[in-house]
Amino acid sequence: QPFAVEGSSYDRGTLVIPRGNNEHLDGAFDSIVQETAERLDRPVRAKQTGFVEEGIDFGSDNVNYLEAPQVALLSGEGSFRGHQRYGEVWHYFDRQIEYPVAVIDQQTIPDVNLSDYDVIILPSGNYDEVLDSATYDHLMDWMRDGGTAIALEQAVNFFAEQDEFELNVRQLESEAESPEDLLRRYEDRDREAVTTNVQGSIFRLQLDNTHPLGFGYDDHYFTLKHDTRVIEYLEDGWNVGALRDEAHLAGFVGHEAEEHLTESLIFGEHPVGNGRLVLMADNPLFRAFWEHGKL
Repeated sequence: QPFAVEGSSYDRGTLVIPRGNNEHLDGAFDSIVQETAERLDRPVRAKQTGFVEEGIDFGSDNVNYLEAPQVALLSGEGSFRGHQRYGEVWHYFDRQIEYPVAVIDQQTIPDVNLSDYDVIILPSGNYDEVLDSATYDHLMDWMRDGGTAIALEQAVNFFAEQDEFELNVRQLESEAESPEDLLRRYEDRDREAVTTNVQGSIFRLQLDNTHPLGFGYDDHYFTLKHDTRVIEYLEDGWNVGALRDEAHLAGFVGHEAEEHLTESLIFGEHPVGNGRLVLMADNPLFRAFWEHGKL
């Protein structure tokens, strides 16, 4: 929850680092915090008390301690190993934030103790022929026990095809052609074709920043779209990032594509037992340059 202490206000996503819970650092607490903050260009504010003027005191049961999650990334045929979609995620963890990520080949999932991992990321790809029923059941059991799976772009389609999820992915389909459409002029072919296209366009999403997926953001997020894949709003779950009306900001988008994209879900969370499936219709790590997605 947001809080105010010693005359300053802090929003969701603020990191509180209590000295009392880090006594094992033997006097290195100050130097570790200061050096890390300088390296990452983060502001640090020292507070003399854990009793707040507004919100929840630091010692409250509602303040949760963070443990570094064990993250796994699926690789193999379905995730286009060697393809940029897999590489974007791996590069972000391994080279940009230098965070350990285990790479699991999809064919070995039945033999892997998934309880060793808190988060499993499925990069964009076609998983229909890769995740057979036994492998899928193994993954679902892990999620029900508290695991978090993150499906990126085309990986969302796989879960939309499963009976356990009330999840609908909407693609832009051409309507039945009338006689007038069939008698269209040859010279108009290129102009008519782009009405359904999206070419790297930027849209402003309405963002629920009270949900952990939105912590640290304002009430909006700028997403980069390069296809017309969208998710219908979830009835069971959380619609965190929604593409509403007049959301297009920059880049080319055909008028049919823009109408199709309106009122759709880009980021969401679907509960699975004690765990969850995080849905991302757009890739927040696109080609490693989309900075707004890295938070």
